[in-house]
Amino acid sequence: MSFLDDRPNRWSSGFWTLVAGSCASTRPRTGRRESASAYRRNLLKTHKVVKTIGAAILLLSVFRDSFADDSLYSFPRTERHILPIAPGKTQVKACRAIPKGITAVWEPTDADADSLEALLLGYLNGSMTAPPRRSYGRQYIGIVVNGKRLIYGNFYPPSSNQWAKKIESTRPVATCDGGRLFWGIVFDPSSKTFSEMEFNGDI
Repeated sequence: MSFLDDRPNRWSSGFWTLVAGSCASTRPRTGRRESASAYRRNLLKTHKVVKTIGAAILLLSVFRDSFADDSLYSFPRTERHILPIAPGKTQVKACRAIPKGITAVWEPTDADADSLEALLLGYLNGSMTAPPRRSYGRQYIGIVVNGKRLIYGNFYPPSSNQWAKKIESTRPVATCDGGRLFWGIVFDPSSKTFSEMEFNGDI
């Protein structure tokens, strides 16, 4: 047989030797035919090695995807709104449970919002009840509860509707229903901790 004709067999032998390690090629080089039992043993051994490699690749892909998911939370600066304080208003509007005992409101600074968002990703990744991973618009308002200054964050999917974009910088987005895509959370600037994460009801 010419070298050209023999190349497919040479490639096949080399491939299975690489995958199966110590497994012998299913076609002996001596030209003598292997016994049926030896052939089956080698084939079974090769099959187990391939399954092990496949399982390892699957496990690695799971770890890869879990780390890649960290980047799926997105909080664009253009979708951030610090609500202005209206005289006489002390309540937060939302179609979900909101902090109780609010006695006053105040206006956080951009630095306050930066501090909150710098810690938020780590908090969400470690939470068993985190919202879906995606991009979020949000509104921040300062609240006073039991004499402590806190920040309430109102999160929701960004909208391309120009009317919605116009009002979200001046008044609360109080969408009802919507499920876990609409949520709120309380941030304590003094302790750098989060609490009271609440979601809207299902659609």
